[in-house]
Amino acid sequence: MKEFSLGLAVGAATGIILALVKDKNGHRLGQPIQAQFEAAKTDAGDLTAAVHKLQAAEQEFDQALPKVQKTMFELENELDYYQTSTARLVNKMQHQAELIDQHARAPHKEID
Repeated sequence: MKEFSLGLAVGAATGIILALVKDKNGHRLGQPIQAQFEAAKTDAGDLTAAVHKLQAAEQEFDQALPKVQKTMFELENELDYYQTSTARLVNKMQHQAELIDQHARAPHKEID
């Protein structure tokens, strides 16, 4: 951590010195750096706004999750009920089909 702090301080000091030095044409070396700094500030602001939006979305998600879970539970119950009802209906229809088949195969008496 000491090396990082030292590197940060040396880098900042070097940046300040370079910002004050002028080149052959009389332009400060820090001018392009200043534009990059402003762009970095804008990007940092955009990132902060995005983080706040993400946190708001996370809270909204957390609030909606119980409702979604309840709805899923209700849908599962409805599906179970539908499957049970359908199974009963299919069994009844199979039984009736077996009765019809038995009746159709039984020998019939001819009436004169």
